[in-house]
Amino acid sequence: MTAKRFQVALSFPGEHRDYVLQVAEILAQSLGQDKVFYDEWYTAELARPNMDNLLQSFYHDHSELIVPFLCVDYERKEWCGLE
Repeated sequence: MTAKRFQVALSFPGEHRDYVLQVAEILAQSLGQDKVFYDEWYTAELARPNMDNLLQSFYHDHSELIVPFLCVDYERKEWCGLE
């Protein structure tokens, strides 16, 4: 079995970005930043056509654990639904 690229992938609505960044930074201290999927750390890689397919692959195929930050905003966001 091959190791996944990310140990943790964070899924959240943009309204909570400041809080989730704090969580991502704490996780990165323990796991290494390259093992945490926080979207702003991968903007160059995500800047492509069909980004929705790439995001789905990151969450479904390349992450050991997905951490959704559930709230009212999460439910109504299109991107959160894709992830």
